Amino acid sequence: MDVRTEREQRDLFAGTVLRAVAQGAGPLLRVTADDGTRPVVVAFDHELVSDVLNRVSWSGGYANLFVIAGEGKMIRASVVPPSASLDEGAAESLGLGAVHDDSTIGMLMANVSTARDGLTVQVRLPRNAADLSSISAPEPVPA
Repeated sequence: MDVRTEREQRDLFAGTVLRAVAQGAGPLLRVTADDGTRPVVVAFDHELVSDVLNRVSWSGGYANLFVIAGEGKMIRASVVPPSASLDEGAAESLGLGAVHDDSTIGMLMANVSTARDGLTVQVRLPRNAADLSSISAPEPVPA
């Protein structure tokens, strides 16, 4: 029986992702922040969108997001703040209005998965003023 806390499991998984990147596992980190870093945020699919995006806000709104889904699957998405240079013509609307902060990141990834070139999602976070992030169409990460 694994007695690790969820945070310890998330940290362990983040280390696995970073080792894979260091060993040349393809271009997993597509997002670069203004300061030149490539922030990685790891989340479980049952975590609240508000909690995940609060962690993204720690890196200025930029993140290479890896979501651990059921059955050992991992989904990657790119998150950038609205001030980033995006082709707004390629972005699609989620069609659900604002994403509620009680939604899970897994639910959001399932809805976003229909977008082809990215999508603008409005999220009102209770603890800060960030209200928009752009999320790429998520994709499975090869094992």
